[in-house]
Amino acid sequence: TQYRQKKYFRTCEVHNMLAFRVLGRRTVNAPIARPTQYRQYAEPAATSTAAKVRFSLATPSEVFYRDVPVDTVILPGSEGVFEVAPNLVPVITQLNAGVVTVNEGGSTKRYFISGGFAFVHEDSSCSCNPVECVDVDNLDPELAKQALSKAQSKLASASNDVEKAIAQIQVETATELVAAL
Repeated sequence: TQYRQKKYFRTCEVHNMLAFRVLGRRTVNAPIARPTQYRQYAEPAATSTAAKVRFSLATPSEVFYRDVPVDTVILPGSEGVFEVAPNLVPVITQLNAGVVTVNEGGSTKRYFISGGFAFVHEDSSCSCNPVECVDVDNLDPELAKQALSKAQSKLASASNDVEKAIAQIQVETATELVAAL
């Protein structure tokens, strides 16, 4: 009887495999849907001949620039400082604390930001959205040095990981602030 049971189970397995093959053939032999559009080479990219970058700089509470044509913008990206020039490839990047330099004609304007995001679009427009932004000319070097020493003392006296992380961010921001001056 054991031999008959084994043979029965093997027969069932064979039937299941045959059923799968038959069903598989049906799906293989089914009519193939023809694509309405065939793959081909991409169209050449539209060439932009923009001579200026349309720049926007805004915090949640204040607008510094709104779609103003400028020559170049230098931003403190999370992967390093980079320059936005006309016809730059589209980029979305996180910004670190640092200085945003706006070059307009022959003049240069500098702003200190505490971090944020920048979006560079293919139409040579750039929007910079920091959390905080201050004109570097309005900053006091002595207050910046005091803020750095205060942040360093907080870091030295931090007792847990959360306090250390907060103090480290404050030290990094204050260091960039002092360096900007």
